Amino acid sequence: MNVKRILTILLALAVGTVCCAGTALAAGVTLTAQAPAETCAPGATVTLTFGLAADSHVAAADFKVTYDTAVFEYAGYENGDLINNRLAAGNCVNGTFLFSMAGESEITQAGTLFTLDFLVDSSAKGDYTFQFFTTSCCDEDMNNLSTRSADLTLTVAGEAVSTVSVTPVPSQNDANSTVVVSAQNGENPSGPATVNSQSGTTSAANGKGNGTGASALLVAVMVTVAILVALLVVLAVARAKRSDRREEAHTPILTDEQRKLLDLDEDALADEKPHDRS
Repeated sequence: MNVKRILTILLALAVGTVCCAGTALAAGVTLTAQAPAETCAPGATVTLTFGLAADSHVAAADFKVTYDTAVFEYAGYENGDLINNRLAAGNCVNGTFLFSMAGESEITQAGTLFTLDFLVDSSAKGDYTFQFFTTSCCDEDMNNLSTRSADLTLTVAGEAVSTVSVTPVPSQNDANSTVVVSAQNGENPSGPATVNSQSGTTSAANGKGNGTGASALLVAVMVTVAILVALLVVLAVARAKRSDRREEAHTPILTDEQRKLLDLDEDALADEKPHDRS
């Protein structure tokens, strides 16, 4: 993997420059957003898939997904099949998921960039929209690409399935207590239940731990610092290369005949030096 080339592409994205001649943008990129179903139940965990359509020709891009934090709680993300052997990082802050990726070659096939997991609020009902778009996008020659955003509407309907009850409450010292777990609407919970024998309460394992709050802010700061350091390294390498090229441009290139003449002149000067001393 050509890390220097990837860092150069990231630099172009970070400063928002147009690296191609002229102001016209290259061919468009179509984003895709999908849910496993059009509806989900309150209290459930839902996984959404975000990707690219075929013939997108994307080498590097910054993506954003926005959502309603009053209804959906971010629970984590995973890279998709399109991120194979590419630099990529994602983070979620205040209802906006940020995802950046870069590679030395273009993505031309359709596929998944990343998936997002959300916990749905148990009191939510109605239609909610996820907006998926780019803030910058370019091909392997660092030509800026126009993009078509993708909006995903998810309907939350039905009874909450995350509230469970235990009958009877097991004694802390009674290993043979019979525990019956049932959901609020009479259905089984979507994940295994954890029983607190002291309070008699349970919780269904419906999702992953969330990454919001102070820890997410710290990660965002660390990612920003890392990107700035990488940009400084790219600038230093670029300046060193320009300096080397200037030195090479001012160094004369001698042919074989010129080298032979130069060698003869040096031999003649060497023969004349003893006579000069005498």
